[in-house]
Amino acid sequence: MKLSRAEIDDLRQRLHFALKKQRLTAAEIGRLAGVHPSQVGRICRGEFRTMSHNVVEICRVLGLDPQAARPATKRDAAWAQVERNLRELWEESPDRARRMTRLMEAMTKLALE
Repeated sequence: MKLSRAEIDDLRQRLHFALKKQRLTAAEIGRLAGVHPSQVGRICRGEFRTMSHNVVEICRVLGLDPQAARPATKRDAAWAQVERNLRELWEESPDRARRMTRLMEAMTKLALE
């Protein structure tokens, strides 16, 4: 199945965060997925056009659903960008996550008043 540039970019970002979180090398992912390490690197850089077997296997190894975050509209794409940014900030520091939670709770309370 051919993917749009936005879908490829979204999947590339999710692959990047999963790689960063799990600290696996391309060789390790390739061995687990049955995909040549050079293909792993190419796919993780977003250099693919279709949802191939190799893409699916790399996602499986990294615990990602390759179909999960496919933005359908500009609004959905904007929300996906907010989620990616929040996830990146959240995962870097437990203290930052607690502060972000308090901030979001205060913002919600203000918005609902």
